[in-house]
Amino acid sequence: MNVNDRQATRDIYSRFVGMAAGLGELTPTTEGLLLDRRDSGDGSAVHELALHSVRFIITRQKKRHPMGGDILEDALNNALMRAIRAAELFDRSSDNRFMAYVGLFIDGALTDSLVAHMDVVGAGR
Repeated sequence: MNVNDRQATRDIYSRFVGMAAGLGELTPTTEGLLLDRRDSGDGSAVHELALHSVRFIITRQKKRHPMGGDILEDALNNALMRAIRAAELFDRSSDNRFMAYVGLFIDGALTDSLVAHMDVVGAGR
């Protein structure tokens, strides 16, 4: 990876993390309040819940699915869209916290992005 690629990757991470700026930690209390708002029909609570997973998405991506450039941006956007879907579907009566549940959606999104770009990332070579 050359210097320009590393800078582009850092820029993508910075933009993505900026979306969640100021949200703070997703504590069990915050999660419960957001789920109460979601259940009462507040669509912004769904998006806020998903945005709480941004750092989690990046951590998962770095550990399990290293990539850069346009593929990275596509993968992170796909993961965020799936996090929104997870926030819509999450069953608060389960024994799981939202972050454990959303991890399944995030991993699927990142894997799908890698598969979609296999010719670019050189999988299997």
